[in-house]
Amino acid sequence: KQVADEYNLYAPKGKKRTTTQCKNHWNATSALVSKFHGCWTEISNTYQSGRSDQQLMQMVHVKNTKK
Repeated sequence: KQVADEYNLYAPKGKKRTTTQCKNHWNATSALVSKFHGCWTEISNTYQSGRSDQQLMQMVHVKNTKK
């Protein structure tokens, strides 16, 4: 309920969401977030030195799209 209330404070007109809609959105999104985080952790631990965050992000993007 708090998430829906917070979202609705800043939502554009006509784009309000119910608590159920917010939960459904998070359930669909959380798997993608977890997948990305796993790739980021693996690559950042493997290539720690000499790589910028931008280079790491490019490597994560390549790996994440292959899975």
